[in-house]
Amino acid sequence: MVAERRPVTKPTGSDFAGSRRLIFGVGAHRTGTSSLTEALTILGFRASHWGDRAEIRRDLDQGIFRLSLMKRMDAVSDLPIPTIWRNLASTFPDARFILTIRAPEEWIESVEWHTRDRQLVQEEQEFYNRSTFDRDSFLAAYTAHNSAVIEYFSGRDNFLTLNISAGDGWEKMCPFLEVNLPSEDISFPRAGSSKGS
Repeated sequence: MVAERRPVTKPTGSDFAGSRRLIFGVGAHRTGTSSLTEALTILGFRASHWGDRAEIRRDLDQGIFRLSLMKRMDAVSDLPIPTIWRNLASTFPDARFILTIRAPEEWIESVEWHTRDRQLVQEEQEFYNRSTFDRDSFLAAYTAHNSAVIEYFSGRDNFLTLNISAGDGWEKMCPFLEVNLPSEDISFPRAGSSKGS
C-alpha cells in the first residue's frame, strides 16, 4: 500500500481497542522513541512518552497490563513499554507494535551519555537487570531484546521495525499505520539531543 500525501486526518476511536488500533513503541530508550512519539502526534494520534511512566507503573505494580493510560492515548513508547512488550502483545493482540532500533555502537554511545555517572531508574534497571551502566551488559540486553521482539512478531502484519537514525520515516511508517503521509513541508521529527533519543 502506498500512502498519499494529503492533509492528515485525526484517527478516531473509543475505549481501548474498540474502533481503533493502539500503537506500542517497543524499542529500547535512545533508539528514537521521542522522535516516534512526535511523529505519531503529528499524524493525529494521542501519543505518550516517558512522562506518563508513573501512571503505567501504578498499573504494573498491581499486575495490570491493560494499561489505564490507553483509555486516553492511542500510542505509548519508551520505558517501561519495552520491558512488558510480551504482556502487551497478549493483552492487545490487535495493537500495532513498532520496534525502533539503531546501530548498536551508535546506540551504546547515546545510552552511555544518557546514563553516565548515575544510578539507573527502576525502568532502566528492569530493562538491563542492573543498577549502573555497563557497556557489555547493556549491549547484550539491547541485542537480546531486539532479537526476541523480531522473532516473536516474525510474519505478522501488526509489526514494524523503524530505524529513524538511518533515515526511516513517513514513507515507511504511514502505510503501516494506514494513514496519509503529511504534506512535504512536514519533516519527520528528529527529537532528542545530538546523541539521539
